[in-house]
Amino acid sequence: MIDSKATDTSLTQAFTATIYRVAMGRMIDLYVGEPPPAAIIDWCTRIADISDGWIITADNPGASIHPSTENRSRTAALDGELAEANIASLATCHIDPAARWPDEYGRLIATGDTAFVHALAARFGQAAVVHVAHDRCRLVWIG
Repeated sequence: MIDSKATDTSLTQAFTATIYRVAMGRMIDLYVGEPPPAAIIDWCTRIADISDGWIITADNPGASIHPSTENRSRTAALDGELAEANIASLATCHIDPAARWPDEYGRLIATGDTAFVHALAARFGQAAVVHVAHDRCRLVWIG
């Protein structure tokens, strides 16, 4: 399911085709429109006492490819903001299975503060985030 007012179908298709790989000691793949594995929900519940989380990146703002050095700096800044807000995270890799877009690196975060997530994504120029709800992963547009 896609929660969207977006009109750019190619961008929507790109986000929904992406494999969102979470590093939890082992790699766990998440997909928009599919339920998250129980291990992800268990982590969110253990960390923040909520049954869902968010996948966010700072890479490639404005849905345009940026140099990897810039993306690494942006990820470090994202990590700094998450640490300052005392929000736990797990590393993620966002993979285009058709290899038309470079891998992006981000975080799975456990927080019930939707306004914080939206504001953080907007500060990093992101078009969307993935809401990892207990029943399914949903694409949520920013802005």
